Amino acid sequence: MTISIQSFIPTLAAAMALTMVGCGGGNNSVGEPTGNPHLVSADSRIMSPKLMTVDGTDIYFANQGNTGINSVLRISQIESLDTAGYPGFYEVYGVAFNSNRELYVTGKPSSNIAAVLKATSGSPLITSIGSYYGLAFLANDDLISAIQNSPPMTVSVNTSASSYTNSTAVNITETPLSFVRKGQFVYISTQQNRIYKIDTTITPFSPTPLVLTGLALESPNGIAFDGDDMYVVNFGPSTGTGSWIAKITNETTVTEFKKDINWLCASAGIAVRGNYIYVSNGSKDMNGNPITSCGTIPNTTTSNKNTIVKFFH
Repeated sequence: MTISIQSFIPTLAAAMALTMVGCGGGNNSVGEPTGNPHLVSADSRIMSPKLMTVDGTDIYFANQGNTGINSVLRISQIESLDTAGYPGFYEVYGVAFNSNRELYVTGKPSSNIAAVLKATSGSPLITSIGSYYGLAFLANDDLISAIQNSPPMTVSVNTSASSYTNSTAVNITETPLSFVRKGQFVYISTQQNRIYKIDTTITPFSPTPLVLTGLALESPNGIAFDGDDMYVVNFGPSTGTGSWIAKITNETTVTEFKKDINWLCASAGIAVRGNYIYVSNGSKDMNGNPITSCGTIPNTTTSNKNTIVKFFH
């Protein structure tokens, strides 16, 4: 894949935001302003993409609107889009790797079962804690996920090696969406516009909401970390036309990293790789209706729906 780099003369403010990346300068250095957007893929296989995870240099994302071998897709280091396989899954929402680099997903193996699935097995691993959305693995490979298909919305931690036959409930009264682990902590976004934090070294687990200042979160979905900075993609209004990326510093202050109707629409998944933040854009509002009012990615004829985009940071 050939990447064209255009020269530009930035304003003084933009120049101050430039960050040099590459191999120590020279002809290999590339400078671009923070928040600069790029289209990664608008491949026709991408249909209502959801949460993302990074395994080494590859990004995997749940492709909720597609079925069969296209239910999980992979973005390689050179940003080619590959099928990750796993026939038989559909309505996939969450993706996560355990310490053995085995991929697990949340989704449906049939029309009436919501389940956690080990992707290489092709069959449901857990149906008792079936989750329509996120999951994560703890340091000891215990699995944390949540039921969403019937109240109460129970977060569960499953143990017993790879069979995950024992389940312990974690009290949270809201609707969990995305799960991510950072060291000893697990962070959970909820439909009630909060981020919860669990210290997994203290049992029983007790989710504590972050006390946030600044901008209010708006249907937060995926969470990703870059060092100590937390990035959260917000679906925005139920129409999906106001998606935006929040940056949370010191687990307290929420600022807007990026909001642009031409680049973000019904956004759900987020990942950090290198100097870029990757986001998945969907095509349906919260009620499952097609979105028609989002913009078109500049300098293309590509709608921002069902795309993967990235932003320099």
